[in-house]
Amino acid sequence: KITIGPKCKITDKQGVIRPLNDAKYALQFIRHHHKDLNIDPARIALTGVSAGAGACLWVGLSDDMADSTHTDPVLRESTRVKGLALFATQSTYDANKWNEEVLPPEITDISGNAKEQFNKSLLRFYGIESIEELETEELKEYCKKVEMLSFISPDDPPVYIFNKQDFEPAWPWHTIPNIYHSPYHSVALRKNLIEQNVPHEVFIVAEDGKKPGKGQMPEDFLIKVLNQ
Repeated sequence: KITIGPKCKITDKQGVIRPLNDAKYALQFIRHHHKDLNIDPARIALTGVSAGAGACLWVGLSDDMADSTHTDPVLRESTRVKGLALFATQSTYDANKWNEEVLPPEITDISGNAKEQFNKSLLRFYGIESIEELETEELKEYCKKVEMLSFISPDDPPVYIFNKQDFEPAWPWHTIPNIYHSPYHSVALRKNLIEQNVPHEVFIVAEDGKKPGKGQMPEDFLIKVLNQ
């Protein structure tokens, strides 16, 4: 239970890393039980929307998280996949990077009630009790573990990204400008994918008006990478 108020009390100390690890375990579980599920463990791709896309990104860009010595056989399974198809994804879960590298000042420079609400969201997100904790070394180390932009490397699987949101927030989310699905996240990801020479297909509608056409749909991408 999470209670939001003047003395915001967070009962889950793990924050966002917990559902990310749940996503990792789900992948490993599927791979471990591939015979029962009648699937090829070498031909798995990940897809998701919003937070689901961010979880796929975290799992898919991380180095192999298999633990060969773990007593749980599921955790011995590889976490590497054939591809990622992402919709309205976040680029990183290090919110400091949103200010520094991803979003322009006109979006992140919020104040008043919007700032207060956004700060409360950060408390829930990281499982902390005060904004001051964001400046601690412990939290900085935590953020490194969820900073997906820095995970990108040449050996990563192909990535498909689709974002149809406007660059400028058109509506509030609990009085917070909608920065979570901003196409700026897709722009930042594309830049790093290009720099690391990772195969990618990126469609940012607000940038050039182009939407996926024939042969460019996410299912086309997934079929292609799974058959490679």
